[in-house]
Amino acid sequence: MSANGVDVLGLVSQAQSVNAPYSMFNNVRGQQINNYYNKDTEKERRELADWLTPLNFRQTQSNIYGNRREGTGDWVLDNEVFKEWQTGCAKTMWCPGIPGTGKTVLASYIINFLTEKYNTPDVAVAYIYCNYKEQSTQTVYDLVASLLKQLVQDHSSTFTRVASQYQSYRQQGYRPTIQQVHNTLMSEIKQFQQVFVVVDALDEITESDNKRYDLLNKLRSLGCSLLVTSREMDSIRKALRNVPYMHIRAHDDDIRRYIEGRILPGTLLYELINGDPPLREEIIECIIKRAGGM
Repeated sequence: MSANGVDVLGLVSQAQSVNAPYSMFNNVRGQQINNYYNKDTEKERRELADWLTPLNFRQTQSNIYGNRREGTGDWVLDNEVFKEWQTGCAKTMWCPGIPGTGKTVLASYIINFLTEKYNTPDVAVAYIYCNYKEQSTQTVYDLVASLLKQLVQDHSSTFTRVASQYQSYRQQGYRPTIQQVHNTLMSEIKQFQQVFVVVDALDEITESDNKRYDLLNKLRSLGCSLLVTSREMDSIRKALRNVPYMHIRAHDDDIRRYIEGRILPGTLLYELINGDPPLREEIIECIIKRAGGM
């Protein structure tokens, strides 16, 4: 193509070849700036999260779920009470059980299930693992703040709003009150279509100074879908009266999977029974029968 004898396409091609290095430089430079910005943003997010509270339940969840036997806890997905809670028909659900029935492992299973199923920006999942050995650090303030921390870690929009709201606090070197943290958490929960909060082992929070009662009241007032596991205690039953509940017991399939995992080739139990399949099955059936649903 030409105009007045001038090769227009040739000129355009030459211009593009001259500008190509500059265009490439700009693209690379733009990517570098974005990378620096993202690193700074993530650094700021980590600093804000750690400033809210040092509690880190992510590692706890990873450790517990990582040690779970494959298939353990699958039965809960067919439970009608759990189905109703998951769909929002019930705001609070109580899962009581005696010691040794696998409440904590089941909590980790539910957390992982919810996290994977509702991996969308408009749904949030947060959780608390209560531990009586860590009562000095698991204050009501820090437990409530840990939920806000998880929203900050997982959702950019929450991080942006909370960082702006608490900027003056951080600059002046003081922390917001528990009521302010609670109000911020409640406000952020309203930004989502649904928020699931799972609290494991509520019974391990001391009753002294009404600590357990105070924590439960603050959690129930958030307007989230709250699931609580605990031992069967009268004080908790009274606090959660009229709340749908699902008794946690040791299911036969879960017991079988656990025992099978302990009698694998190379284990002491396997050596003791000389790998005898009939004897192995007899041991498993005997343990399941003795457990009797615990």
